[in-house]
Amino acid sequence: MAAPMPPYKIARQKHAGEQLTLLAGWGLLRWRGQYDDAGMSEWWIKPDGRWRRYGMAAAEHVIQQINGLAGIVWEPVPHPGGSRSREPVIARIAERRAELAARRGLEPEQGGEPASWAEQPLLPPAHPPEPKTIRTDGAKLINVLAQPGAAGGVGEERRAALVLAFAPLSNGTWAGLTAWTAPTTQHADIARWGWCHLPPDRVEPATPEEEPSPQHWLGVNAASELGFAIEAAATAHLPERLQALAQTPSPSQGHRPATPARARC
Repeated sequence: MAAPMPPYKIARQKHAGEQLTLLAGWGLLRWRGQYDDAGMSEWWIKPDGRWRRYGMAAAEHVIQQINGLAGIVWEPVPHPGGSRSREPVIARIAERRAELAARRGLEPEQGGEPASWAEQPLLPPAHPPEPKTIRTDGAKLINVLAQPGAAGGVGEERRAALVLAFAPLSNGTWAGLTAWTAPTTQHADIARWGWCHLPPDRVEPATPEEEPSPQHWLGVNAASELGFAIEAAATAHLPERLQALAQTPSPSQGHRPATPARARC
């Protein structure tokens, strides 16, 4: 079988390509790569039935999105992307994966594998938005209805999640950077995070009466899976200027965002 990418030129490309190959082996995507006439890498990735072409940085953003939805710790190699740039990244990934595996009672190597989750993502995954379209005034607690139009209830009819930031979509709806925990076959609750569609008929803001204390729902306990999901989502998917704000409670909790057509950047 032909390799999905011609020989890598720098460690940054190899780092991304190796993770794409792992994700493809787990059935989470398909991919291939090439170089354009100027020698720049082009990455074709198909996680959702549609092939899309990305440059290096955009491809890394997509890889982070897919890893987060699967509960996998990963980060890209920064510029300039040589072997020396990759070495500390590999060390940080290994450390965080080992920490998660130990906390979950798994073998160390399992910290880098997708959790054997018992469900699909809580909400439909969304394509990562352009950074300039992202806005936040803090994290919002939401209720996710299991079925369109379902009334509030208990148990599996309604699940809680946190939306750290929003981005308007071209169809007039919103994507949200969402953090939640999900049951798996190996562990009661595993952190998961990523950009998701926020269908109006399935998402409602939590009311003040339903809202637990920020110390609970923001996962202030460093050992909590939700706390890890919040931190991982913010650092992987938000511009640095928004990361701290997105991890604090929103003063407008309980209110829906304005429609994308009326929203201000």
